[in-house]
Amino acid sequence: GFALMVAWLIMIPTSTANHLHCAFTGGHSKLLLKLDQSMLTAAAIFGAWALSRSLPFACFIAFQGLLMNGCMYFGSQALQDHVTWRSETIACIALGYLSPMVWSREALDPNIVPILCCFIFGFIMAVQAPVGPFSHPLFHLALIPYAYYTTRSAVTYELSQERARSVWIEDPLDSELGDDCSASERDEALKEGAEDLCLHVPVTR
Repeated sequence: GFALMVAWLIMIPTSTANHLHCAFTGGHSKLLLKLDQSMLTAAAIFGAWALSRSLPFACFIAFQGLLMNGCMYFGSQALQDHVTWRSETIACIALGYLSPMVWSREALDPNIVPILCCFIFGFIMAVQAPVGPFSHPLFHLALIPYAYYTTRSAVTYELSQERARSVWIEDPLDSELGDDCSASERDEALKEGAEDLCLHVPVTR
């Protein structure tokens, strides 16, 4: 949950600045728009970690964001000026950091259905703009339930991992060693349990 809070805090300032500039001037600032999109890719790293608890996966998402930012700031003039490809790339990165809800859970995460509905609706509003100037505000409204269900999934997964660690280490000791084992025997069993935990941590009891 904390990682997602950091993600929102990272992208809110630049997003607010970009939208306020657009509201008061009637047009986008290329620099503020790029900063807004850069912070979205940075926030995706924390989202990836929160939903997967996997450092390699978070680094993979970070690498994708680094590639996009490199093209956005230092690529050809067409890549620097064209906005649609960046929006589509950010959408792909978002799908990437949401993917642990499928492959890192032992059962289907029920939060994925409302998240995907918000994602599809928001993507259509942001990229296709089917209702003109009302499209972008509707996209931001869709982010409210999106943020709720994403946070709910991350918190639920984090709690399940904490319960799994407790079950994996404590329960085998209580059931196999009993109350009359020596302190040295229990310490040795704890070391063995910690080594096994590095190899496999079940999600549910």
